Amino acid sequence: MRNGSTNHFAGRTADSTSPLGDSVLRTDWLASPAERLSGQRRYNATVLYRLAIIQRARQLGFTLGEIRQLFFGFRDLTRPSHRWRILAQRKLAELDELMDAIKAV
Repeated sequence: MRNGSTNHFAGRTADSTSPLGDSVLRTDWLASPAERLSGQRRYNATVLYRLAIIQRARQLGFTLGEIRQLFFGFRDLTRPSHRWRILAQRKLAELDELMDAIKAV
């Protein structure tokens, strides 16, 4: 991943300037360890897809805890669209409460 790049995953590498942070890159979220080549981490397509999902969810305001729940907080048979819908409904309710609090100020 390169900072400032429009497609952080095209190069299939990640370094310490990762927009997701090393905490995600060091966790079990990625399913397989990164291969090292010339000091850079190299990931397979499945891991890159998961990183893209994590990055997009962060851009939409989901916390890492909420994203972890997206991956691990449902039964394996639960469809991804259903997982997103449930988490999105929770996030929208949270934002509605925040908007009400801001309006009350």
